Amino acid sequence: MPVDALSCQQLWVKRNQIYKFNGYCLKTKKARNYFGNAGCYIHDMSDVPLSKNELNRVLTYKHWGQRLLNSQWPEPSRPRPLRA
Repeated sequence: MPVDALSCQQLWVKRNQIYKFNGYCLKTKKARNYFGNAGCYIHDMSDVPLSKNELNRVLTYKHWGQRLLNSQWPEPSRPRPLRA
C-alpha cells in the first residue's frame, strides 16, 4: 500500500515497529500496550542503530503522519488587519 494511502494509526504502527524491531524500549503507554517491551534494551531513541533505509522509512512515516494531522486540524484563521 502506498504510504500516502495509510492512516495516522497505520503510519504510527509502521514507524514504531522499526524502533521495536531494533530493541528500543517504547516510552508511551499506548506503544507499550500495543507492542510490549519484552526484549527491549535501548532506552534512548537516539541510540537506536537504524540503517539508512530504516531511518528514511521512519522519517517518511513521520512526515506523512504530520501531514494527515495538519489536514485534520487546520491552522486557526488569522484575524484581518484593521483598516483606518
